[in-house]
Amino acid sequence: MNAAPRPAGHHSRSGRDGDDIVVVRQWTGREADALRCAVRMSVRGFADYLGISARAVSRWAQLGAETVPRPDMQAILDTALVNADLATRRRFAALTERPYHGRPYRFSNR
Repeated sequence: MNAAPRPAGHHSRSGRDGDDIVVVRQWTGREADALRCAVRMSVRGFADYLGISARAVSRWAQLGAETVPRPDMQAILDTALVNADLATRRRFAALTERPYHGRPYRFSNR
């Protein structure tokens, strides 16, 4: 069985529960915002969760693929993705596999 192709900059590896996870080679605002939506957090909640400013998270969402977080921020995002539960990792993979149109992902608390 062939796996679905991954977007450029991604590859998979086995996660802590044996399921493949997406590994991001270089984070952009697009992937950062997709992770925020996958963990189902607001901008402020995600910033608190990561221990960074809400302004940085908001900027990633606004600039999308046009911005690349600093290496220290990429490491924080890597850690958040690796530590995410299986359902969150699957949501992240689904979000990053669909076409991107330059707009932030939409998150709703409903």
